[in-house]
Amino acid sequence: MSIDRTTYIGGGDAAAILGVSKWKTPLEAYRLKVGEAVEDETDLARQKVFRRGKRLEPIVIDMLEEEIGVVVTKRSPPDNPNRYTDPEFPWMKAEIDFEFLVTKEIVEYCEGLIPPSLIGTTQNGEIKTTSPLVAHQWGEQLTDDCPIEYAAQSMHGLSVTGRQFCLYGVLIGADDLTLYGVRRDDQLIDVMRLREIAFWNCVQNRFPPDPVNMGDVKLLMSRMRGVPVEATPAIAEVARKLKNLKDTQKAMEGEEEDLQFLITAFLFNNLKGMPGVSLEDKTALVYGGKTLLTWTSQNTTRVDTKRMKEELPDICEQYEKTTQSRVMRLKK
Repeated sequence: MSIDRTTYIGGGDAAAILGVSKWKTPLEAYRLKVGEAVEDETDLARQKVFRRGKRLEPIVIDMLEEEIGVVVTKRSPPDNPNRYTDPEFPWMKAEIDFEFLVTKEIVEYCEGLIPPSLIGTTQNGEIKTTSPLVAHQWGEQLTDDCPIEYAAQSMHGLSVTGRQFCLYGVLIGADDLTLYGVRRDDQLIDVMRLREIAFWNCVQNRFPPDPVNMGDVKLLMSRMRGVPVEATPAIAEVARKLKNLKDTQKAMEGEEEDLQFLITAFLFNNLKGMPGVSLEDKTALVYGGKTLLTWTSQNTTRVDTKRMKEELPDICEQYEKTTQSRVMRLKK
């Protein structure tokens, strides 16, 4: 049973809202919530991985029970997901992959990761699957050294459920099962809740969060009307430095072209008189027995868009896409 993710904040949103996600900025998460954006190819690829993980979830939980002895008390099957709603904010929700009973045996197995004071209580559990190629993102097993995105997710779940500990069962490859854990941090949870409340207010009031990178700025500026803005002395100095940098780059590009001309002219003048040598052959510039550079022919295939528009205008029109952007141009 699925619910509209635009109507609530879940554990999967926590990292983006906190600004620690490698996938989304707070602004990008906001635009998805208010319907200003749709899932892009990266999001769809992540969803594919997520769906595969959900299919493997029951198998990994079985492994936790059979191989490690985790006493699982509740699972989260697709037809009856294990969802919780925050008692204070109904738009704050969490889906817990599994719940487990803390036993003396699992505390001893985890070697200090789970506080003994939790024996006899029910705590949260999460399942993750990962490729051996990226398993380095997880640190030493039986520690809290897990990727920050997942730490944010589990802390969100502890906030909503009111529990103290989240156990991670991580399947690396096909059969390498490892354990990690995250303890409740009330100070961090207080900060997270304030950030999530502020983010949800942005969603409710249709007021976007502040930008955190140039991509965010371009998204926000694309819908703003152009009016002069008086700079502060500090920003005026930044603009001056940027212009100097651009001028230096242009000068270096011109110098690069001049240097390339001198080298290629030298190669041409030395090769043109040699019998049996074609200028299309690979050649090299050497000095003192060391190769300084090579000059090699290569083929590049591109679509002749001008010809396509002339000969197949109807087909070309079907695949045209217009995008709008703002360009920063420095003035003298």
